[in-house]
Amino acid sequence: MPFRFRWAAPGVTIENAYAMNIVRYRTLIGASGPPYNVVNEEQPFRAGSYLKTITVDDTEVDLTMLIKGTNQRELWQTLATLPPLFNPTATDANGNFGGRLLVQTPASGLSKFLSCVCLSGFKINEDSLLPKSVEATLSFYANYPYWQSSIENDSRGNPFGRNPEWFPMFPIILGGGAENYVDIRVTNNGDVPAYPTITISGPCGNPQITNQTLNQKVSGSGNFSLTANGGLTLNNNTQSVTINMLNRTVIRNNGASEINKLRYSANFWALAPGENTIRFRINGPPAPTASTSISIKWRDTYSGIM
Repeated sequence: MPFRFRWAAPGVTIENAYAMNIVRYRTLIGASGPPYNVVNEEQPFRAGSYLKTITVDDTEVDLTMLIKGTNQRELWQTLATLPPLFNPTATDANGNFGGRLLVQTPASGLSKFLSCVCLSGFKINEDSLLPKSVEATLSFYANYPYWQSSIENDSRGNPFGRNPEWFPMFPIILGGGAENYVDIRVTNNGDVPAYPTITISGPCGNPQITNQTLNQKVSGSGNFSLTANGGLTLNNNTQSVTINMLNRTVIRNNGASEINKLRYSANFWALAPGENTIRFRINGPPAPTASTSISIKWRDTYSGIM
């Protein structure tokens, strides 16, 4: 099975994406991974420098597709429909730029996408023009350089009345009083961190969402607490808040921002590659009920199309 490329213009669903039927693979550039840069610091009285960190830049993917028609008229009829699809100035209904470049790989058949704009627009390569075919080289620019799975994962939990065991060794098992928390295990099957979107539905107060897997690696890096300035309060099951870890927003279901409830020491964390344990805990009133829930949605995230 060969690679299958499609383009979902701004506002177009994946199901209705334009099929780029023939892509010349020798002209596929930049899809195997983003560019990396080193950030150095000069060190006095010694040669060389100190490596502070590695950054990941925006990425550009260039590919050449072949457009064919059964005759000259059909070819030009097809070409006339393509400039609006690849127009980089086009936006969706909410004014957002960019569409999705989709690829289905021969290794697993998994469909991935890169959120990007077609910065080149649609332009044919005039020197390749024949009566029934022509090539077009397209450049796709992505501010977020990683590829994401077309399938969105969703894990849910309820924190009502959990009983922690702080000495769980048979035959003596000691535990504390009932606490309102739940542990949820989620798996990012990609090779780079995946930023989830988390929705909390009430009733609950002062919620804390901790990626314990990250805290095992770097203490505090997985902490996210909505306990500042009196804490977040969701009075009943009609109230909810959605946290976008990538865009760094905390939005109530009425559209109001709750970012001021975020503790200064909190971090907008991502899911590490592999299994992650997420603890959702309620620290204050109102107490959770059977209606209280947390939903963690994410897409497995990859450095390239492989």
